[in-house]
Amino acid sequence: MNKKIEKTRTDIRRMEAKLREDKEYLDTLKQKLRQLEDEEIIEKIRGMQEEGQDVLDVLKTFQQLKNRGNDTNEDA
Repeated sequence: MNKKIEKTRTDIRRMEAKLREDKEYLDTLKQKLRQLEDEEIIEKIRGMQEEGQDVLDVLKTFQQLKNRGNDTNEDA
């Protein structure tokens, strides 16, 4: 068989294997990021509870602020 064709096929197989590995690594990084974000949220909520703040009230306030921001953006 033509050596150039065989080399190209080999290169394609190598690249496909590398892409699979890279995708797996990317998925792992995304999962780790999500976990770290979740841990940060939990830490902040626990901190609020220690300060005597009502977590549900704080979350409602954030939701109201978010809704106001969305209303402003829709008018633009």
